[in-house]
Amino acid sequence: MQFERLRTAAREIESAQASGGEITPEQNIVIQVWEETKSYFVPTPDEVTQEVEAYGGNFSEVMAYRTPETFMMQTQALFFMVFWRAMGLMLLGMALMKLGVFSGKRSTGFYIICMIAGYGIGVPLAYYCANQLIANNFDFIYGFKIGYHFNYVAGVLVSLGHVGLVMLVFRSGLLGWLMRRLAAVGRMALTNYLMHTIICTTIFYGYGLGLFNRIERFGLMGFVLAIWIFQLIISPIWLRHFRFGPAEWLWRSLTYRRRQPMRE
Repeated sequence: MQFERLRTAAREIESAQASGGEITPEQNIVIQVWEETKSYFVPTPDEVTQEVEAYGGNFSEVMAYRTPETFMMQTQALFFMVFWRAMGLMLLGMALMKLGVFSGKRSTGFYIICMIAGYGIGVPLAYYCANQLIANNFDFIYGFKIGYHFNYVAGVLVSLGHVGLVMLVFRSGLLGWLMRRLAAVGRMALTNYLMHTIICTTIFYGYGLGLFNRIERFGLMGFVLAIWIFQLIISPIWLRHFRFGPAEWLWRSLTYRRRQPMRE
């Protein structure tokens, strides 16, 4: 792996330099490239402080700080990482839909197997992945080589377990009220995605409540639960009066190039 070779070369050069040896300009460039690469994945304390201060600023300050990262994510990261994973998962979802998995057409035994296999393999694999990442101090080279791949596979398997569980509950007729609310959230998926983005940035960034870097990870689960409950309540209410969520209405209107009827 390129990162690992670069780190090994830089360490060998630094070791030789510490022993009193002279280094060439080319070797100095290797060290500089490694330090720049490492700083991207392992921020210094000063960089962490800078980020916390930036997210505590006003809207224009936060936007100015996030713009370079957003540009990178929408260009370099999109092509090399995000696109391929997202497309693979979409193709997998399309296949499961075509096979009738999401429409409840498969047997009860099939969904039981999905749940047992998904959770039985996925959860232990995710646990192992998390422990190994911690043991390796979240080393990004270990992550790219091995660690992140465990998590990718575990994520797909756990999702399959979720599918089995949800479909079994749906087929049983239990928790019908929850299934209907989840369906409403699904019908407004884009609106809810944009909504919880606005909610969270307002809660955590400086132009809102400014809670960025003030809540521990376990405490963040409470925010997730609260936002889910809110969307489970508001989505069915909205759809009682309108055919689509506002973002879905806009998207459909742009797709069909004409204004779509909003009222039922």
